Amino acid sequence: MDFSKPQLIFAITWCLAFGLSALIETNLSVAFPVAIYVLTFGGVAAFYLSAAAARLLLPIAPGTPRFPAPSDLDLDILSLFVRRVFVVWAIGFLGSIVYSEGIPIYWKLIGDSRNYLDFGMPTVSGLVNMLRCFCIASCVMLHLQKRAKRQDYIILAVTFFSSIAEISRGSVTSAVLHGAAVIVLLRPVYPMQIAKWGGAVWVALLSFEWVGNNRTEGYQGNFGEVLGGAFQDNGTFLSHFVWSFIYITSPFNNLAFAVSQNIEPPMVPYYTLQPLIPTFLRNMLFGQTEYPIELLNEAFNATTFYSPLVADFGPWFALAIFALITVVISFAYQSAKRGSLFGIMVYPPIFVSVTLSFFYSYFFALPIVAYPLVVWIFLRFRRRTLRKMGYR
Repeated sequence: MDFSKPQLIFAITWCLAFGLSALIETNLSVAFPVAIYVLTFGGVAAFYLSAAAARLLLPIAPGTPRFPAPSDLDLDILSLFVRRVFVVWAIGFLGSIVYSEGIPIYWKLIGDSRNYLDFGMPTVSGLVNMLRCFCIASCVMLHLQKRAKRQDYIILAVTFFSSIAEISRGSVTSAVLHGAAVIVLLRPVYPMQIAKWGGAVWVALLSFEWVGNNRTEGYQGNFGEVLGGAFQDNGTFLSHFVWSFIYITSPFNNLAFAVSQNIEPPMVPYYTLQPLIPTFLRNMLFGQTEYPIELLNEAFNATTFYSPLVADFGPWFALAIFALITVVISFAYQSAKRGSLFGIMVYPPIFVSVTLSFFYSYFFALPIVAYPLVVWIFLRFRRRTLRKMGYR
């Protein structure tokens, strides 16, 4: 099975969120209005239709590898480019440490009450995280194609462990998914590998719980009261995966709750476009950031990618806008499968955006939208390098 297909990833993640929210009742569970069924399964259908259209209009030529990859020469040039990006990232990351007067893992060790929310510079940190993810995805690609050098492994290690040092599940998750995107795009997945990935997911879930418990020490005991139901007893199996359950289902339940409130949308992209605006400008233009929809519980404030669209345009137009997004994603993915270097390089943020679409609107996040710009700069760097080497 090809797990790189965006439509398959979307179907799995959204059906999982829907299923867990529907089957495991908690104090945060809500009855699903009809619009939730339409947004969930209509979104899946739109994705599969867009994928079919992309395959029809951009057919893969006979003889094209099922899992295409850049040439060795392109990978060697990528290795040179990544080192330059790493320097820019390091300057930005060190600047964030100086600006924040420390880093979360250090604050944790000395007993400082500050956390990942207090780390980084507005706007700059998002772009620095984007460069980190580009380095990670590129180094994983170099490793898979056996073109990685010692410097590339050092870059991979430093950038990945920097995400851990932030004690931010978002940073770690994004870093891991950018690397995973390259793996599923360039390598087939066999049954034994599925078992290995299952073990890796199990370890990731436990790590996710550990980070959550350490980040919000002292709050764990209140989950029985907040969630109730199967989580009332801290000794149950589900009680060991509280954070994972919350992060998967609370965005979905928040969306269901908001839709059931009969939202009157203004039909302007007030919330939808805010993530695209640099933080310092957004604070000037919009003031304090508000949640796009009414929440069930502000302690669990994650919302799906649909939430700003629903707040601005209502559920039906939100689905129509998402259908257009699936067209763009499907054609970009199909170009990658046809061997396009640009398509291959921009696939990681697509994979991340689709995988985490049940949790946040990465489709409109500035670091995600700006990622193709870094790829474009790489392609220009590649063109100049080839010209210097005598290629035309």
